[in-house]
This record gives sequence, structure tokens and C-alpha cells, in this order.
Amino acid sequence: MITFDSVVTFSLGSIVGFIASELIKDRLARNRNIETLQIAEFNKGAAAFRSAFVDAIVLLRENIKTGDKMIGAILTEPITVSHEKAKIMFEPLLNRAELNGFNTTWEKYQNYEHDYFVSHPGQPPVTSATKKEYSQYCLDCIRELLSHAQPKIKIL
Repeated sequence: MITFDSVVTFSLGSIVGFIASELIKDRLARNRNIETLQIAEFNKGAAAFRSAFVDAIVLLRENIKTGDKMIGAILTEPITVSHEKAKIMFEPLLNRAELNGFNTTWEKYQNYEHDYFVSHPGQPPVTSATKKEYSQYCLDCIRELLSHAQPKIKIL
């Protein structure tokens, strides 16, 4: 038997349920919008970070083919300063977990000269082959660094 109290209870329950579901949908929509903006901001910063390394990558690839240049003639001060600037601008876009890995990789990149010679004991003769090998080592360091700046996509 349907009573007035049961109708009122059902109606109030339906209204409260409807309002709660609308509030939840609104909060989820805001969270999705925030996530979309964060991803867009990250991708914009990551693209700028990657573009700071284009000249170095081109020159290192060329040197891997020819072995004509010493690394100091490729990774000149203006190039390394541009890399440092890009790093400073990119870091705030990384979350804490990403930042730890990024900083470890950055340290490896900063120490490429020391690390290369530690892994190659003794002073290797400066030949075309060693210039090529050293260029490949530096390029590998840069590629590892840029792996932290790959575009993100939103998974629905």
C-alpha cells in the first residue's frame, strides 16, 4: 500500500540522489578539465625542452658519420647554456616521481665527459673512430634525457 509518507520519502530520496549525482558529475568534469590543461601545459613545455636539443642532435649525428669534430666543438657553451635554460623551464612541469628520474638523467648528461672516460680507461687516442664513439655516447645521454619529455596523451 502506497502511503503519503512513502511517496514523500521516495521523492526526497530521488531528489537527493539526483543532486548528488549531478555534483559528482560536475566534480569529475572539473577534474577532467584540469587534467587536460595539465597535459597540454606539459606537452607544450616538453616540446620546448626537446627543441632546445635539436642543434646538438643534428651535429652529433653528423659527427657519428664523419668523426671530424671534437665534442667541445659540438657541445659549445652557448648550446649547453640553452640546454640548462630549457631544463630550468621544464622542471616545474614534472611531478615528484618524474623529477627524481629526470634529475638523475640530467646529472648523467652533465657528467658525460667524465663518465665516458671512466668507462674508457686511459686516454684513448683522438681518432676519427673515438670522436664517432664519443659523439654516440653523448647522443645516447641526450636521448635518455629527452625520454622524460615525451608527449603525454589523455586516456579516456
